[in-house]
Amino acid sequence: MRAQHIAKSEIDGALASLIGLPISRAWRGYGSTIFLELGTLSPYENQKGNNSPRGEVSLMINWSWRFEKDRSIWFGAFSGLKKIDNRLPQLLGHIVKAASLEGRLPEIRLALSDNLWFSSFMCEQGQQEWVIFDSSHAYYAKARSFYKEPRREANKSVLPTGMNPTTSTPNHLNCPAAD
Repeated sequence: MRAQHIAKSEIDGALASLIGLPISRAWRGYGSTIFLELGTLSPYENQKGNNSPRGEVSLMINWSWRFEKDRSIWFGAFSGLKKIDNRLPQLLGHIVKAASLEGRLPEIRLALSDNLWFSSFMCEQGQQEWVIFDSSHAYYAKARSFYKEPRREANKSVLPTGMNPTTSTPNHLNCPAAD
């Protein structure tokens, strides 16, 4: 099924579903693509046949992002893979306190517990590359428009049309590529 154009209010609803949920799993896909699994984890077998638990809601950021503390950037997409891999587990248990979109080309901003913040920001030409997954849909933005696509049944998770966490170039995505 193709992407369905939706109103910003529907994206706002998807963002609101993040509030109050803890980060239960944080992991890196290919390169600097990260996934935040929020809320209760459920078993899921990925495309490689490995157990890859999913949260009630998941957030994927494919490219540019950062986590901020009170006075500095704690780490981000360009911090190096070793630092990213070492810091992602430290996010576990942090609770989403607020979630919003910012910018003319909307990017995700999260306020987390313990004075921690998260921002997505695409810094390469093209479109934003973030996705919010709930149990039935994937929500995302392209330029200043919002879309949703149904998720496929178990073991056939799908990223929105035009995003690929393994190459960072447009095509139809299958999620996750690495775990």
